Amino acid sequence: MMLFINCMKLDNQITYIWHFIQNHGLLKPDSQTILALSGGVDSQVAGHIFRQFYKQGYLKNPPLALHINHHTRSDLEHQMDFECVKSLYPECILKEINSINKTEYSLRIERAKIYKSLSQTHGALIITAHHLDDAFEWSMMQSFKSSNLQSTLGIPIKNKFLIRPLMCLSKKQILNYAMKNKIKFHEDSTIDNIQFERNNFRKNILPNIKSKYPNYLEHFVRRSRQLLKKIKTNNKKIFTEHDQYHFHDLKEISVENITYSIKKLSKTNRGMIAREVDKLMKAIENKKSGPMRFSGGVKAFIFNTFVLVTNKKVLEIPNLISSKKMNFYQFDHFLRSRKGEGLCEQFIFVEDVKFSSQVIHPILSAQDKSKKLVESLHFRNKWQKQRKHHCKQLEFSYFR
Repeated sequence: MMLFINCMKLDNQITYIWHFIQNHGLLKPDSQTILALSGGVDSQVAGHIFRQFYKQGYLKNPPLALHINHHTRSDLEHQMDFECVKSLYPECILKEINSINKTEYSLRIERAKIYKSLSQTHGALIITAHHLDDAFEWSMMQSFKSSNLQSTLGIPIKNKFLIRPLMCLSKKQILNYAMKNKIKFHEDSTIDNIQFERNNFRKNILPNIKSKYPNYLEHFVRRSRQLLKKIKTNNKKIFTEHDQYHFHDLKEISVENITYSIKKLSKTNRGMIAREVDKLMKAIENKKSGPMRFSGGVKAFIFNTFVLVTNKKVLEIPNLISSKKMNFYQFDHFLRSRKGEGLCEQFIFVEDVKFSSQVIHPILSAQDKSKKLVESLHFRNKWQKQRKHHCKQLEFSYFR
């Protein structure tokens, strides 16, 4: 994400941006692309760059263009926008958002629906014109609203079918590109409306940052790289994932992994997840059992050795398949061999002994009156402390 030199010739600039795309695996030469374009300078520059990609043979397929009318401005102004887009792509696809709710969040959701539909219809990647300044602004705004480290990284370069190839450029570089290549564009009249969160940030906060810290953007890029590397190192997928539930080991639990589970299992995109995850982490520290409730019908249950995240009211433990007598060492080996089996791995029935703790929980459906249902690992840890009983054989019933 280095910033390229403004005085580069057009061919060198195109080569530089293409190398950025290739280095980050954003698209292939035979990829079909759809450019999400407004009449603004960022979009028009993106449109010009991708036209050059096709002309110079970097792309085998001509890019398509998409323009969305949000109905937040006058018809005349929208027409001026649309004319700018058609100056580059005469056959531009036109879509409209006619919902009454015009908040930033609702418009973003409606755009996402359009992107997903067109991506599936055309088998295409959707290209947006977000750049480094956009990523910085998003990072700063999120840092004021959320404690989630992932959100403070800024806007991701790639998100499934959505890619942002101009994230190697600053706003200043985009303006220079537009000026040198005489690109026609039309600025959005709502840009000064501070009722929109981003406009407020740009008008009232960003100018002070620029004047006090002229190298803020370069520092942001370096810090984001370091933070991303740290998150990737500390945020390995160290939990068991199934369609209806996720298990998180209490020793390895992280805010990022729990957040991932909630979003994955949730039936809605709404909800103050970060705040609720903080409550969950505090509940774990205070040895509470839950449940903690999240949006989309997701709940988190805190057990002795793990946290169970699920969107189901009841989890059916599979039928018992066998009974077996094992001493401590055999049982320890048995648990290790079942690593990753999910629900079956976490619970086991054992004959009644003093150090066994019965699990009675409404989320679990299995019952066996002849033995105790226990947490497998919790029972193993308690048995380990009972050294004089290590060689004693206990009878277990287990699941598949």
